[in-house]
Amino acid sequence: PTYDYELLVKKWGLLERPCVVGIDASWSIDLSAVACLFPPVDDDTWRLLTFFWMPAASVVERERKDQVTYSRWIERGFIETCYGNAVDPADIKARVKWAAEMFDVRNVCFDPWNFRGPAAELAEEIQGVVEVRQNFGQLGEATKKLLEIYRTGKLQHGNNPVLNWMASCLDLDGDKRDNVMPSKPERQKSTKRIDGIAATVTAMNRAIVML
Repeated sequence: PTYDYELLVKKWGLLERPCVVGIDASWSIDLSAVACLFPPVDDDTWRLLTFFWMPAASVVERERKDQVTYSRWIERGFIETCYGNAVDPADIKARVKWAAEMFDVRNVCFDPWNFRGPAAELAEEIQGVVEVRQNFGQLGEATKKLLEIYRTGKLQHGNNPVLNWMASCLDLDGDKRDNVMPSKPERQKSTKRIDGIAATVTAMNRAIVML
């Protein structure tokens, strides 16, 4: 009924466990997302914690246009709101610092669009901050791995309703070499949002190297 991520940390035994953080930062229309992805240690199961933000000033309008229950998710703690008309990068950085204190964060992976400045600030305090470009070369294998562990039941994600909705919105771009990557919806034309999936795939780029 509510997002008790601290309970999941305890239930899954995530304290000080190896982790890769993925960031998908927005401008104003999209949600912003942070994904904490934990590769298997003692079994073959991956664990995933996701966090979302949206501007407080846009909740009513976005709820009307997208026909999505953002306000309900906010009440239940699955989405945090930022004052004004844009997501505050300070909130995202605070969550990443929290993760670095709680887990053995090996990398902090970010989409360079909208987050280069905050990422540079994070790099002054946290090691392993890396830019992951959003192209087939960087995301192809990571996308396939995420789809594989989901389809084989090897991903625990806490049944987060925001992430579930974004998964239902997911489309893939492909090329002639059998590469795939998440297809970002056009902000002004589509009501679909995949920010949590994008953050997870971005994290997977480095997480698969840890296997």
